[in-house]
Amino acid sequence: MNHNINEAGNMAQSHSTISATTNAFATVVLMGHRGKGVLFEDGTLMLQRQGSSDNFHVGINGAALEVRVWPNGANSQLFFEDGRGGPQHHANGKYHREPSDGTHPLPGKLIRDVLNRIELHTKTRLSGIRQQFAAYMFGWGSKDTELLLLRFRYESATRTLIEAGTGTAVARLPRTPGDDEVAGFDETAVAILATEAPAVEALTEALRKGFHECDRKNGVDYCMRRLTWLASAMYEEKRPGTLFEAFVLKTDAESPAQLLGPETEQLAA
Repeated sequence: MNHNINEAGNMAQSHSTISATTNAFATVVLMGHRGKGVLFEDGTLMLQRQGSSDNFHVGINGAALEVRVWPNGANSQLFFEDGRGGPQHHANGKYHREPSDGTHPLPGKLIRDVLNRIELHTKTRLSGIRQQFAAYMFGWGSKDTELLLLRFRYESATRTLIEAGTGTAVARLPRTPGDDEVAGFDETAVAILATEAPAVEALTEALRKGFHECDRKNGVDYCMRRLTWLASAMYEEKRPGTLFEAFVLKTDAESPAQLLGPETEQLAA
């Protein structure tokens, strides 16, 4: 089922935004898009960290923004681009966290300005900005406010990737005597178990394109977590405007994490 961004904020009543699977891993419904940040079915948006910097990005339908949050969390700054890849401009000076903002990293005024800028480019008013951040990739970021929202999760005990929605194993690296993390990673040894085309395509592409010698030398555990993250990203990229279910995970791409409630525009006012 395909939807455009204009419908994202109107579907919260017809879908359960967060659910719990039988194995206690929470899942959330997202809308696929080819840009930075995470778009939720309820019309809220989560900013994504850029590498290990203090900058958080969002790119959606031509609206490209960057939010810089000072390490102490008291100040922040907003930049925007005139279209994808256009020149960067300073938007509205520094934002200072007000008493009404509590300990939230993003001040209410900044949230409203971000929503205004997105609306200017997309002609759509999103319902809010989340006060948690999406990590750049697995293993990056250790703060409690950062997490990964992935179609697949890793199970290190069995070296298996599990798919959200179906709860089934979609890829596995069989164990062989003496292969425990010492030797480099061989992506050709990973068995793709998925039967549905979207998962098969994402996993196949991630295995074909996603590993270089600098990755392989980090060992099996690193590369299987990289596969989990990379295949999930490719799954979403191939499904723009489509709702899909994703696991809520810590930055190890394996452990369950807690997703806080949305910071709507009304709450930020």
